[in-house]
Amino acid sequence: VSLESLLLSYPGGETMAKRTTPKKNPDKKRVVRKKKGLTKRDVLRKCDQLSNWGKWGRNDQLGVLNYITPRDIVDASQLIKRGKVFRLGLNLDEDGPQNGLFGGRWNPMHHMMATGTDAVQGIQEELVGMRYADDFINLPTQAASQWDALSHVFYKDKMWNGYPAKLVDARGAHKNGIEHFADKMVGRGVLLDIARHKKKPRLADGYGITINDLERTAKAQGVEVRRGDFVVINTGQMADCLDRGEWGGYAGGNAPGLAFETVDWIYEKQIAGICSDT
Repeated sequence: VSLESLLLSYPGGETMAKRTTPKKNPDKKRVVRKKKGLTKRDVLRKCDQLSNWGKWGRNDQLGVLNYITPRDIVDASQLIKRGKVFRLGLNLDEDGPQNGLFGGRWNPMHHMMATGTDAVQGIQEELVGMRYADDFINLPTQAASQWDALSHVFYKDKMWNGYPAKLVDARGAHKNGIEHFADKMVGRGVLLDIARHKKKPRLADGYGITINDLERTAKAQGVEVRRGDFVVINTGQMADCLDRGEWGGYAGGNAPGLAFETVDWIYEKQIAGICSDT
């Protein structure tokens, strides 16, 4: 092991190595420094560096949805050409991806409280010649496709904007509940089909989508990600599971996803929301 490689393994050692290491002999093998892996410290530093807490006031419960303006919504509505509707969510049924291994979640269960069979057999009281059907669904709210509220994740015992985590109790979220998004999530959607751009049916589990991937895909598709946009990323994972008729580790297992470096891209673009098929 060379003196230079030893120095480079310590903080500040790069400068010392430059001062103490003689010129290299071109005939000798080159010493390559191993690239530093991502650490917990790196993640925590980015959490503080890219924080938007307080940006829209101490009482805010919308977060980056504040980037959307009324003008943005009007402009988005004018993009409609064919009026065709695309369903992006999973069915709320028992054939979903949940297997109980992640958070104890189960697939939605549909139950009937009143049926047509009840009606014709006279179990229901007749109301002016009319009877009815009624039902309910039993499910964890994370069971199928969903949009996470700002009360979903805690950082240092706090949730979005510094609200204490204890404000989410047995009765639900007293701050940052999803109900605040109900009339706010309207805007321009931008699909970045990473799998298609890479000419693959799906990205491999564990693949980290880079900033380069995002920008090249957008360029190839002729789209631009702007402030206040909703970015939809397709990896091909969901379609692959549906085509094969099995979910495997979809609910909490390995999956393709955004590489850590993309947090800077997301922050700088000032997007209003981001989601994927994973």
